Amino acid sequence: MTLNALPLNPVTPLQSSRYDPVKESQNSGSRQKKLPSGPLHQKRGDLDQYMYDLGGLPPEWEQHVHVDGKPYFRHKSWRVLTEVYLRYATLRAKIEALYQQVESARLAKKPDMKMSDSIELYLTLDPKPAYYYVDNELQSIFWLDDLSLDALGLSNKAPAMSLELFIERNYYRHLENFPAHSKLPQGAEDYLRGALTHACTEHMTSRESSTAPWNAADCKTFIELLDGIKDDVSTYKTWYVARLLVNILNSRFLHRYGMYEARTDRLASLELPRPRQALAPLEDLITGVLFFCAPYTYVDRLEKVWADRVVSLEGWQKLLTSLLIEWSDSNLLATVTLSANMALLALNDLNSLSRTASIASSLFAIGSIVIGLHHVWRHRVKVDTDASQATAYLQNATRTVPSLKFLAFFLSLPLVLLSWSLIVFAFAVSAYAFYEPDSRTWWTYAIIGAVLAAVSGVVVSSMAFFWGIFAERNDVWWTNIVKPKRKVNTGSSSNP
Repeated sequence: MTLNALPLNPVTPLQSSRYDPVKESQNSGSRQKKLPSGPLHQKRGDLDQYMYDLGGLPPEWEQHVHVDGKPYFRHKSWRVLTEVYLRYATLRAKIEALYQQVESARLAKKPDMKMSDSIELYLTLDPKPAYYYVDNELQSIFWLDDLSLDALGLSNKAPAMSLELFIERNYYRHLENFPAHSKLPQGAEDYLRGALTHACTEHMTSRESSTAPWNAADCKTFIELLDGIKDDVSTYKTWYVARLLVNILNSRFLHRYGMYEARTDRLASLELPRPRQALAPLEDLITGVLFFCAPYTYVDRLEKVWADRVVSLEGWQKLLTSLLIEWSDSNLLATVTLSANMALLALNDLNSLSRTASIASSLFAIGSIVIGLHHVWRHRVKVDTDASQATAYLQNATRTVPSLKFLAFFLSLPLVLLSWSLIVFAFAVSAYAFYEPDSRTWWTYAIIGAVLAAVSGVVVSSMAFFWGIFAERNDVWWTNIVKPKRKVNTGSSSNP
């Protein structure tokens, strides 16, 4: 089978189709599967032939199983790796045809390039035929053609150190994807141990200045787990070390590791301050009067977590914990305020002003409770989330306008509505004390209708804002981050 000389597409280990769904069987026929009789260890050859007849592998292909259970395949002499399910004959024929095409291109473009034992070729068919080479001795990936940085998802102005970290990170992602036959390069374990020790110490000796991806407790656990893997050449150790190094290298990539502008303090943003807009004074006035400046407090707290669009996972977890406590407390106070309003409304000698204010206070309290419950429901299960979901949350919150003000506004709504409920309730009590009972007039209905419409609008807009906010999207804004080209598997680990 040929692929009609399709263009060779470069791909990186970060963009592999490893976690894409397996295609349905392309084998024809419905032959009933049986095992041959007798001890299998005596008839292994018969069993292999029998399984091959049912959709097995030719002798030159071998199957390896990843630690997560998904198989991948390796050609012994070609040194080809793929996660394409080669037990389907049609897919195997396509991979073999793609190999011949890549090999022809290598002989034409790089005749001096020798396929040594340290070099492997990765091939994939989904979403389109693509490849990359990996050199285990040099710990790098490469291609047959010069590639623009845009093709790799990098900025054209990326400094050399960024490229070095990018290549190193992709190499360890390759080991993470194919650990069953791979060995760790010399020094990789010591490299990881030193990085974890540094991260643990940095967290224990500083507060907001740490650029490490994990907190001190996590780092201690990782070191203990590393010490617990006794077999130095096991599949699990290869995968474990590679997996952690991918995360560490991603953090260094984001923090400009080894560059002049490296962030030793994660709160020292590299972005230039934006000029204040003409409506800023009016915005400040509205925020101060209507929202008691609460959104600004939340902006300050969010900026400690989302500095220069880099997530502090430990700060994120502490922020969510504190927000959940605040929303739970506000729900309790709003419930008490609602009960007080019900008691006030039960009085027979209320005047129209007091009754209207008490109803408005009740609506504010109900709005605070509804939004508070919604926020708790959406955020409680995300306290122990990974960095990818924290990043998706903050990117989705700022994808329309690159500002944390909208997010801060919606996060502060339970407390803001509770504050208005208490203020209006105090007014209702004062009106009851100083005004005589009278009949209800048209303006009382207008006020109650306006408050009801405002609270309902705020509740609906808040729920709409947080809909799918933890989902990774393709339309979010990225800066100097490799954007994955494959489909995102939300059930897998983060794609740092």
